[in-house]
This record gives sequence, C-alpha cells and structure tokens, in this order.
Amino acid sequence: MSLGARKLALSACGFVFAVAGCGPTGGEAPERNEDASDSRLASESPRAAFIESLRTLCGQAFEGSVTESVPPDPAFEAARLVMHVRSCEGSEIRIPFHVGDDRSRTWVIGIEEDGLHLAHDHRHDDGTHDAVTLYGGGTQGEGSADRQEFPADAYTAGLVPAASTNVWTLAFVPGGSFVYALRREGTERSFRAEFDLANPISPPPLPWGAEVQPSESRAASGQGPTAIDLPAPLARVLRAYEVAWAAGDPDALTALFTEDGFVLRPRHEPVRGHGRIRESYASTGGNLRLFAYGVERSGDLATIVGGYAYGTNDPVGKFVLTLRRGSEGTWRISADIDNGNR
Repeated sequence: MSLGARKLALSACGFVFAVAGCGPTGGEAPERNEDASDSRLASESPRAAFIESLRTLCGQAFEGSVTESVPPDPAFEAARLVMHVRSCEGSEIRIPFHVGDDRSRTWVIGIEEDGLHLAHDHRHDDGTHDAVTLYGGGTQGEGSADRQEFPADAYTAGLVPAASTNVWTLAFVPGGSFVYALRREGTERSFRAEFDLANPISPPPLPWGAEVQPSESRAASGQGPTAIDLPAPLARVLRAYEVAWAAGDPDALTALFTEDGFVLRPRHEPVRGHGRIRESYASTGGNLRLFAYGVERSGDLATIVGGYAYGTNDPVGKFVLTLRRGSEGTWRISADIDNGNR
C-alpha cells in the first residue's frame, strides 16, 4: 500500500510536524492522548454534565427492550438487548449494544472541543468492519444534562443517503432509564430502546472486533505492538482507505488527501498533489486491512502510526499517516508514508 518508512518518518520529524504534528522520536509509537477528556468541554456545560453521567455507569451493563419501532423490527423486538458501558478512556466512551447473540454494534461517543459526536461501529464476527459502519453525527447545540441529539453528518449522508435526515438521541429519563432513539425527519421511521439503569447485570462477552488484535503472539513476545481503537472521525479515514483500495478506485483514494498532500513510498520519488497522487494509485486492489498502533492529536492535526495486512490479522508492513482537519470538520491525509516489514 502507499503509506511510510518508519526510519524515514522518524528522521524527517520536522517535516511531519510541519504538516500534521509529530509524535515521540525514540522509536516507540505515539501513545493515545488520555488527557483530552471532558475537559474539552466547558465544565459547567450541559454536555459536560451528560458525559459525567455516562462516566458514572462505566464498567456496568444494563438490559433493555424496544419501546417503539416504525416499521416493526421483529429481530430487535424478540431479542435480549444489552448495553455495556465498556470503556470511558480519554475523549471517548464506547458502549457495545448487543442484540441477542449479535455482538456487532458499538456506540462510540466522542468528546470534541465543539461538542459531542456519536458513531456506530459495526463489525463482522471476525472483527472486520461491516460495509456500513462509523455512521452517525454531532451535536449542534448544548442540549441538556439529560438529553443529547445527533443529526446525521455529511459522512453518513454519503455512506447511506437514506439516513441523511436521521437524528439520534441519547437520554437519561426519570425513573432510572437510559434511552437510545432514532427518528428520520420527514418520514415515519423511528426506533426507541430503553435500558433499566436501576438493575445492572453481568457484563456480556466482548463485542466483535475487541477480541481481534493483530499479531497478538508477536506483541506478547515483544516483537510488535497491538492495535488500538481510533477516535471515530479518524477511524473513518482508515476505513475509507480500505474500501477505496479494495475497489481499485484511485479517485476515491485521492479524495482522502489534502490538495497539497504527500505520498512517500519505499524506492519511489516523493509524490505531491492530487494529480500525482491519483497516478500513484492507478494500480490498487485487494483486501487491505489497516491497524492503528498509536495516535496523537493536537487541535486540527493528528498523527497515526500503524500496520497493514492483506486479508489477515498479521501485518506485513507499517505506516505513518499525518492528517489535517478542514474547516468543514473532515479529516484528510496530508502525508502517507509506508514500508514493508521485510
């Protein structure tokens, strides 16, 4: 794939910092920024209070049921529903949503400077992403300490056009319940599930994907790192890269880059700008999988260190991506550096 030689990335730290910030240069992948928690939000804001209420549930699981579904969805209505507030690290809260034995769904609530973001992480039982995943939206107002709404964003509209008018709601309701709800503006489409917070249950098995760590045996022997979950807005970039690569679509790959982006490949001259990037991706295709080992963010700049594989969980190479967030909120690659493990 077209992503960066670790030696090159580390020796060119000044360049990497210039385009998207630079992580540690001592040979270790950058660690997750755990300092960026709800301090991103004004401490007295309703959004901060909402997040604090969610954090009090961390580690607990709760059973629920469907209270509204238009049209009816027998698969949900007949199944045991469980939400598990599994992780509250840093600037993200992850809540697996189990429907019977189906462990494919996780709600991901991200905490940003300008509000909250909800994404739906959908996986297959082998840990790979579903074709429709990471859709959702961001808050557009303060909401309240008990209720936050998430209108669909542009990424979601492009991925699932019919969902472009979706509005998701997360809410605490009197009586000790938590609500996950969906309405589709301009239609009758709606869904609502309520979970009983007064009666915690034993945590369910891990969601699909959480058990799949690339090169676990190599990591255990000190030969390589394990993967981490990226914040949803950055995970979208890697997922879009995988999809475009598999489709052999140079236009879609090029669109993931800033106009002045770089591609730095082993034994190739540096490539810069959309025209040259499109040419460099003329011959792509295959079941590419990308894994993040570390990430650092500072405002509108981010750096991801990771590995890549083809059709397996065993990476055959590594990469460094630097990214920049545009004024419209979309993250794009400003430099893509890679090399193989051999």
